Formats: sequence, C-alpha cells, structure tokens
Amino acid sequence: MALESEPQTQLVPSARLSFDDFQIAITSFLKQTARRMPWTYSRAGQTPQGYLSLTELKHSQNAPLQPPPQATLVDKLDSVSKEDQLLLDDLVEHFEEIPDNEEADHEAEAREDMSQKVSQDFLSVCYHVVFSPSYQVPVLYFNAYRPDGTAISLEEIYESLVPEDWRSSIRNAGLNGGISQQDHPVLSIPYFYMHPCETVSLLETIFKNTTSTRQSSLLDSYILTWLSFTGQAIGLTIPSDIVASASV
Repeated sequence: MALESEPQTQLVPSARLSFDDFQIAITSFLKQTARRMPWTYSRAGQTPQGYLSLTELKHSQNAPLQPPPQATLVDKLDSVSKEDQLLLDDLVEHFEEIPDNEEADHEAEAREDMSQKVSQDFLSVCYHVVFSPSYQVPVLYFNAYRPDGTAISLEEIYESLVPEDWRSSIRNAGLNGGISQQDHPVLSIPYFYMHPCETVSLLETIFKNTTSTRQSSLLDSYILTWLSFTGQAIGLTIPSDIVASASV
C-alpha cells in the first residue's frame, strides 16, 4: 500500500532584515522612484547608518475651506432683456474708464492676505526611513513644519496628516498609540515615528500571498511594499504605477 505524500506547505519568507539586506532594499527603492519622487540617501558623520529622506509640501487636512465667492447682481438676475443688457454693457465700459486707485489697493491687499492664508495652510513634511537593528525592519520617521519653521505637535500631526478614517485606530494602537516621538537614530534630534511593532506581521502576510519566494526579489520590492502601506497613515503616498511595476 503506497503511502500518501503529505502536501508541502510553502514557507513564508521572513520580513526581518539584516543591515546589508536594508542597503540592498534601499538601493532598489532609489532606482524605482528616481523619476517620480526625489528620495535621497544621507549619512551623518562617519557612522555607517544612514537614512532615506524626502520632503514634501502637504495641505493641512484641518485647514478651513475658503468661502465661495459672493454672487454679483448680474448673477442674481434670472433674465436680462436686450435693452437692459445694452445699458449694462455701457455702464461697464464707463466704469472701466474711471481710474480707481483705492479699489486697486484694496484688491492688492486682499490678494496678499489670501496668499498668506493659503501659505499657512501648507506644511513642510520631512520623511525619513531608518533601519532599526532591534526590530530588524525599516522605521518611518517624520516631522512637519509650518511656513515660519515651527514644528507642529503630535495632536496637530493627527489632525493635519493622518486621514480621518485612520485616526482612531492609530491613536488606540498599542499602549501609547501608533505614533510616538523620540530622538532620530542618526540625527539625534526629536522626530515622530510610526511604531514598527506590526511591520513583520504585516509584510509576512503580504509575502505569503506573493508568487515569488526568492529573497532577492522580495528585497527589490521591500521598501516600496512596506512604504505603500505605512506611508498612507501620515499622508505619504507612493504612485500606484511605481508599486505595480515593482510588485513581486
């Protein structure tokens, strides 16, 4: 009687990286994004540890919307006769010929005020990807600054960068939420970061459903795959065509 062979189970590739693996992964990432996203890799001093960096201007999600323009008198009229339209045209030509320096000054001031208000609605966000030797995965660090250079608080991070549908789940993740603050591992200044405790389980779930189990192939798309999920939580998006072209 022949023994039935047991079905072979496919081993799930590990999502944990060595520092050398991380270097391979970021090299592939920089090539994949070179034409669309200005990521760079930097080092500080003589330390071997470096970080990927990208700075983007982001519109604050809690910025008030500008009120719609007021309707003019002509907009409010349901219909205008030909005779009335001729009179209106004559009036428009007449008033256009009259110089109105005061009105011009008011318009210039209004444009300047609007420009200042719009600029205050934008944040300069610095995203850094740093390798964590303890978790053996990349970690996303970030800070956001107003136009005057002041950094925004954790509460403002949630209100300005985190999508509304995600805020509750990220706030309640773990003991202290999914976003914390600590000294940047390379720059040694305070930065916010996405906690990496779920990175391995997330990526191994993704790897389980991939067709390739070759470690080199997984490393090629590692940063793109991870960042396309993690980055969404704080307003960082990877163009879908880049992700699709590098999918394993």
